[in-house]
Amino acid sequence: MMLEAKAIVELMTEDAFDQGKARERLDAFNRISDEAHAKVADQEPGKSDWEGFERGAENFRREGKERLQRVSEKKPYSDFERRMLDSPSMAPRGSANKLMQEYNTLVFQSNRQ
Repeated sequence: MMLEAKAIVELMTEDAFDQGKARERLDAFNRISDEAHAKVADQEPGKSDWEGFERGAENFRREGKERLQRVSEKKPYSDFERRMLDSPSMAPRGSANKLMQEYNTLVFQSNRQ
């Protein structure tokens, strides 16, 4: 799962990325995430740690879709969003920095497992 997440981040950091490949990577991440949920979601011990990881995975999944949508629609950033692009905590939805922020959270949650 983490290898797929890393590949997504590496692919989608620039505005000119292969959108078909990005969709394939996001689909692969979704499949792996769903499989992992089916196997370990209700297992004890560590259920609460898993829930934190799963929440991070869902946020990353959502942000990957937002990133792909923003780039494919060529949706420009508003003035406010442009000012927030470099902010680690306030990066706008669909930006490379927001995707990286969600990835870093997922890495943190993964390391807790």
